[in-house]
This record gives sequence, structure tokens and C-alpha cells, in this order.
Amino acid sequence: AIGLTQLRLLTARSYEPTIAASDLMNPDVNLRIGFSYLRDLLKQFDNDLPLALEAYNKGPTLVTSQLEEGLEVRGRYSRAVMGGMRKGS
Repeated sequence: AIGLTQLRLLTARSYEPTIAASDLMNPDVNLRIGFSYLRDLLKQFDNDLPLALEAYNKGPTLVTSQLEEGLEVRGRYSRAVMGGMRKGS
């Protein structure tokens, strides 16, 4: 994972197909793509921020599969991020 939003290159390329790993070290580029990805995950998971955060961390395919299996998906990662958001506000 690369840069401020810890993007995988494959994920970034779904937004900008010709992007290089070195481009993701540019904070403006990294934040733009990372926030676009999170926005899309929020849409995919009905604006459920903890689920979108888990999908950002684990991948949306795994989260969807876990939901279909009836597993609790909201876990340590989303709680840590949400806790950090509360402290920062």
C-alpha cells in the first residue's frame, strides 16, 4: 500500500489506468484517488461508514462475501479509524 491513503496500485489503476506507483507518493494524487475509492465504497455499502472502511481495508469482495455468510464484518479496523476521527474532531 502506498501513500497517505495506503492505496494498492491495482486499486488506483481502476481510477487512473496509467498511474505509476511513484505518482501515488504525491499527496494530491493519493488523496484524490483514495477519497474517490472511499466514496464509491460508501455508495456500494449504503453509506454504512464502518462497512465501507472495512471494505477499504479488506477489499469489497471479501466484505461482501462475509456479509453473505452472516459474519460480523465491522471490526477492529473500522473502530480504530472511527475512534481516530472522534479524537481529531
